Amino acid sequence: MASNLSATPHPPPPALPEAPFAFVLHFIRFYLPGVLGVALLEAGQSTCGILLPYAIKQIMDAVMGAQAAAADAWARVEGPLWLFAGLNLGILLCSRGSGMILVMLGPELRRRIRRDLFSYLQHHSQRYFLGNFAVSLANRIAETSMASAQVLWTIMFDFWPLTITFIVSLSLLSQVNILLAAVLGGWMLLYVGVSFLLSKRCRRYARDYAAARSLVSGKIVDSVTNIMTAKLFARRDFEREYLEHFLDFEVGRARRVFWFMEAIRWFQFTAAMGLMLGIVGYAISLWIDGRMTIGQFAMSASLSLIIIEQARGLSRKFLDFFEYLGNVNDGVSTIVRPHDGADAVVY
Repeated sequence: MASNLSATPHPPPPALPEAPFAFVLHFIRFYLPGVLGVALLEAGQSTCGILLPYAIKQIMDAVMGAQAAAADAWARVEGPLWLFAGLNLGILLCSRGSGMILVMLGPELRRRIRRDLFSYLQHHSQRYFLGNFAVSLANRIAETSMASAQVLWTIMFDFWPLTITFIVSLSLLSQVNILLAAVLGGWMLLYVGVSFLLSKRCRRYARDYAAARSLVSGKIVDSVTNIMTAKLFARRDFEREYLEHFLDFEVGRARRVFWFMEAIRWFQFTAAMGLMLGIVGYAISLWIDGRMTIGQFAMSASLSLIIIEQARGLSRKFLDFFEYLGNVNDGVSTIVRPHDGADAVVY
């Protein structure tokens, strides 16, 4: 008895953006409630953390006031102590709450990216696969999924909390001395802006370095796959010399990225050191002139040091951010391209 076989067309490939940042946003929309939850909790954690110097200022002023009035110090510091304890509890709850969401969201996000990239890859033609190493494509899928998640985490756990920290810090400093807050705010904008522009230039270098790593991985796998053939024809020395050329190429790309990063760090650390000395010196002069209490001085110095240190950390995160984005771009530009004469796949 003859059987009737019906050809079922293969499901169409998923629609994936070709721009790296749009590619990341495409997958974030599937997990928007979780991302918004992380943003809210990280904002709460940053606010509680940057208010700790304010609570210490309240404690110190309360103690100094009690000593000056010969009053019971414990009675006066009770409220500030509760504030200090509440802020620490807020940091604990908010940080662990965002951590719980990350545990649930992170693996699922990477799984979806890998699944959709593989589904898109299946629709490429035979010519495409003949022109790309299989292991290199697999590495690009893995690196793209991991780098996409890192782009999101850098925004959620670094850029966004630091924005909240800057806003709250400048608000507190403006209550102490408006000039102090203006100088620190102006430096911060200039510092972050210059660091961003320098780091953005590093994006192309990071993309080239990621492509070089994938190329070397593919060459190694190709040599290992054909190692018995190389032995049979006594070509092992040739294979080593051939691979050495690509290893040198990767080292050159790596050094170009790392030297540029080092130059950026010289700018960051020098600028941070200059401002740190200037802000603390100005705060000391205000305290000596009687225009600032000991508690306000402690708060101003603490906030300034925190802002400077976090701004320096943010600049390093710019470098990481563009490296992650470069890895995403490397994978997307290789896999998410128009399907040229894809094979007709039927079931």
